[in-house]
Amino acid sequence: MAVRLQSCLDIDDGTKERLSCYDAVLPPAPKPKAGAKAGANPAAAKAVTECKFTKEEDERLSCYNGFVESMPKLPKS
Repeated sequence: MAVRLQSCLDIDDGTKERLSCYDAVLPPAPKPKAGAKAGANPAAAKAVTECKFTKEEDERLSCYNGFVESMPKLPKS
């Protein structure tokens, strides 16, 4: 999964295409209700897999970028 996410970095940042690439790896999903706080800060994602719960596209792209850009570079298979 990390290699697939990192391959999205080859697409221009801030574009719908890069977000679509991330979404293909981790499809957007509604945030689970159990224990979720209303108005919780989407930037508070603790793992890249939590970015898919962010509805706003720009915020979701930022969330993915923050995690994926900080991942150690893995060899492409």
